[in-house]
Amino acid sequence: MKGKLIAIGLVVAVVVVLTVVFIAKQTVKKAAKKAVPAAVKPAAAKPSPAAKKQLSKGMGGLTVNITGIDKKDAYIKLKAFKADDPRSSIYAASFVSNTMQELLPGTYDVEINTTPQMIYKNIKVALDKVTVEDMGHVTGAVLVKALDDKKKEIRYSVRVLQPGTRTMLIAGFTNRPIEVVAGTYDITIETLPSQLKQGVSIEKGKKVEVNLEYASGTMSVNTADETNKEVRTMFRVRRSDNGDMIASGLTPKKLELLKGSYIVEVLTNPLQVKKDVAVNTGSETAVGFVVQPPPAKRTASAVKKGP
Repeated sequence: MKGKLIAIGLVVAVVVVLTVVFIAKQTVKKAAKKAVPAAVKPAAAKPSPAAKKQLSKGMGGLTVNITGIDKKDAYIKLKAFKADDPRSSIYAASFVSNTMQELLPGTYDVEINTTPQMIYKNIKVALDKVTVEDMGHVTGAVLVKALDDKKKEIRYSVRVLQPGTRTMLIAGFTNRPIEVVAGTYDITIETLPSQLKQGVSIEKGKKVEVNLEYASGTMSVNTADETNKEVRTMFRVRRSDNGDMIASGLTPKKLELLKGSYIVEVLTNPLQVKKDVAVNTGSETAVGFVVQPPPAKRTASAVKKGP
């Protein structure tokens, strides 16, 4: 009996061992499957940006490519005019450079919204085709660099003018590029007094720098009565060399002016004038006047009533 029990125990032990081995093998297989990365499906190919847009029936297309001064695509507003006869054209569409615009087949003039505006004539658009006009660089830029006496950037208005005239084409600021059609221009910088740079040449796709020779100081204009009490009075400042008016306003006032000589006038009756007032770089010039205070306003109670 004892031998039978021993035999049964051995059989049970063998079964347990085999079961453990089997479970271990299955666990290893599952882990191996998880370790193998799933096959990655290739991503669907994105349509190429250069893929042609399908044209509508009976239409053609026009793309005007323009490059900016930074050598990247420049997105400039355009207008297309369909040539009606050799002397006239009819507005057809507005669109942006470097994008395709559908148009009826025909001959077009394209207006580019640059400064000043440009017109390209006789561009032909064919049926079921896209005409590409690569205009490259059509503009350049001017950068007026201005620093104060501490070598920090200082901001003034800048105007680009038709050469030899006072006709403004575009305005901007110092230390910021101003983009214009290639050509020769006059440039004014609205310092006090203003500065004029004549014959500035701007080339396509290039940025020309104009360094502003700016040496400034300050002038403070003050008016007071005989008791040294502040009085607000109109004043104006003129250049000593040619009498041009530079600035005007109400006292007290502090102005930043180019180094030079000035005439300061206080609009009292009679007029008070100080000539050859010098302003030097990095310093302040104080200009003071003694004026009469304005007459006191009479109140209604102070007005004598009639009989």
